[in-house]
Amino acid sequence: MRVGDAPPAATNGRCCGFGQRHIVALLAHLGLFVVYVLRVIVSVAVVPMAQEFGWSPDEKGWVLSAFFFGYITLQLGGGYLSVRYGPKLVLALGVLVPAVLTALTPVVAGSFPLLIAVRVLTGVGEAVSYPALHSLMGAWSPLEERSQTVGFVWAGAYLGTTFAFPIAGALVTSSFGWPLVYYVSSAAAALWLVPWWLLVSDRPRDDPRISEEERDLIVSSLPTAFDGTEPVPWRKIVGTPAIWGVVCGHVANNWLFYTLLTWLPDYLKYELGFDLKASGGLAVLPYIGCFLGSTLSGRAADWLIHRRGWRVVTTRRVFQGIFEVLAGLALVLAGYTTNAAVAVALVTVSVTLVGVASAGGYAPNILDLAPYFGGIVLGFSNTMGTLPGIISPLLTGYIVTSDVRSPETVAEWRTVFWIGLSIAVVGNGVFVLLAKGDKIEGLQGPDEPADEGGPGMALAERLVGDGCSSVEE
Repeated sequence: MRVGDAPPAATNGRCCGFGQRHIVALLAHLGLFVVYVLRVIVSVAVVPMAQEFGWSPDEKGWVLSAFFFGYITLQLGGGYLSVRYGPKLVLALGVLVPAVLTALTPVVAGSFPLLIAVRVLTGVGEAVSYPALHSLMGAWSPLEERSQTVGFVWAGAYLGTTFAFPIAGALVTSSFGWPLVYYVSSAAAALWLVPWWLLVSDRPRDDPRISEEERDLIVSSLPTAFDGTEPVPWRKIVGTPAIWGVVCGHVANNWLFYTLLTWLPDYLKYELGFDLKASGGLAVLPYIGCFLGSTLSGRAADWLIHRRGWRVVTTRRVFQGIFEVLAGLALVLAGYTTNAAVAVALVTVSVTLVGVASAGGYAPNILDLAPYFGGIVLGFSNTMGTLPGIISPLLTGYIVTSDVRSPETVAEWRTVFWIGLSIAVVGNGVFVLLAKGDKIEGLQGPDEPADEGGPGMALAERLVGDGCSSVEE
């Protein structure tokens, strides 16, 4: 067997062609799309809202952060609820509740305390989305499609952001004004609920549309799904260094992502001088890059592991440790150019690399370490990963003291970007030091032994057995 060949036992997920697992992944992708539309529109709408209601940069920071105060509350609970009631129902509620609250936002916007309360509750509603999706992917993703499935599903967040910025920019400048963006996004979320409820099941064995061949492909490569009948090994989860490495990589990733997600329209309008409609359009570019980077890097990571024989841990370290730091560096460089086009290009590179890092790094690594408890571990990690969403918008609003460009505000934005790079270096340095690529003993499924080195190592052993003297890594 040659180094580039797939192992004999592997199907590479291609035995069944386009199947039910792809429909589930597509609808999960679109679910994150609408979740992020509901989340992101306030970053554009806050500009005319602040002008209408006379908010200071500090108050804008509170409006942008309020969502995350609610979002942090149900990360762990979302994983448990997904196990107890099924990820299909939990994600449906995680879209329906925020959609209703988003439609109410224009009604309460005149009262700052009520607006903050609605944004907090919107965050509570969306908090279950990622744990539910990770539980779903843990049940529906064959081992050899893990990275690309995670990358594709998570890319829905970036695609939703890509659409949200220009559409919100156009709607808030229309004759109907900024309230229209809240109503349109709520209607889009309601439309998604119909195919989700009709076409998705919690597990392959419960799905009447799946072929027997595809069901066998999925079930044979995965451990039994956690069904909530046994206690969650919290001590093992909290006491595993590799999981804390994931948390650190997750926090670093989210710091860069949330800083730009919440403040990019302000940066484009006030610091680079684009009008609001142009800001909404230009803000698309980074997230188009992020969508493509996330989608392609997941496939690249799977190819390196299953076709080139890379160890899982090596792949995760490369994607998370290198690309995330480069993302922070590109953001810092954006603060030192006086050319608006170059600044937008560097921000685009930064956000693209954030998508590359997450889809090939910490996100699928959760399922490498704990496929049986994937939703629970994701909830734990995302609890910590939500802290940047709370702290970063507030800190940015505190550091950037004015909406009027000046030498002082240029220096203030540079400070914001340097903080992002510093967190990327430290967080991903810890990830690289603590990372593992094999299942953690005590977190794998029943009667499923912890493996050594992941599928990359298994492939290497088969190649050596076939007389191959080396494996490219």
